[in-house]
Amino acid sequence: MNIYSQNDPRWGNKLLGHSTVSTIGGFGCTITDIGMILDTTPDAVNDRLRAVPGGFANGTLVNWAKLNQAFPQLKFIYRHSTFSEATMNDAIRRYGFVLLEVDYDNAPGTRDTHWVIARHDNIIRDPIDGRDKHISRYPRRTGLCVLELLQPPAPPIPPANPSNPIEEDFMSPEQFSQFMGAINKLQATVQALMVLQVVVHNPTLEKKKNNPAVFVVDKDSRIPLGNVDELDAFRTKIKEV
Repeated sequence: MNIYSQNDPRWGNKLLGHSTVSTIGGFGCTITDIGMILDTTPDAVNDRLRAVPGGFANGTLVNWAKLNQAFPQLKFIYRHSTFSEATMNDAIRRYGFVLLEVDYDNAPGTRDTHWVIARHDNIIRDPIDGRDKHISRYPRRTGLCVLELLQPPAPPIPPANPSNPIEEDFMSPEQFSQFMGAINKLQATVQALMVLQVVVHNPTLEKKKNNPAVFVVDKDSRIPLGNVDELDAFRTKIKEV
């Protein structure tokens, strides 16, 4: 929750609601409280409520019933025109904060309405100067408004490595095993074709007839062609064809 002052020169002199006289600095405590709750500036709250039909009552008073229309993440629960400490504490326990209506000057016989944000441990956030204070600063409390800040939907979880989209669609272990088997068969086929070419077109071979287990090697390419007896039988079949 950010902290703002209604008297900040960035918006303090801007007109409040639909008024032609009242300013945010003079009377914008409520919209400043809402801005702190929503982590947005008071003038942005002011503009949004102005854009909603009925967002301001009597020109400058926030219409609680229109809050959710102006700000879908903020839900209006109820407004009490009298103060109850038990109700205040229950709202803080449930929602983490409550808007507290107080008498600004604490003078008997007058009611200078001012709104602050009450939080845990008797701490209030005062929009008049944008400071945290003890609740005893305003002993005359006249009402409260309970709001709930709704949790926005969680953003989608990005892929582990978005720079490498192929990683997500990579083959499974079974597919990889099949792929390697196909590669091995292809290599065996290529080698057989090489042997066939050498046997047919290059019959000049080294043989060791006394040791049929010795592999024959082509003189030019030095490619091992196979066992002597197997090679002779292979050449015979090729000639017959």
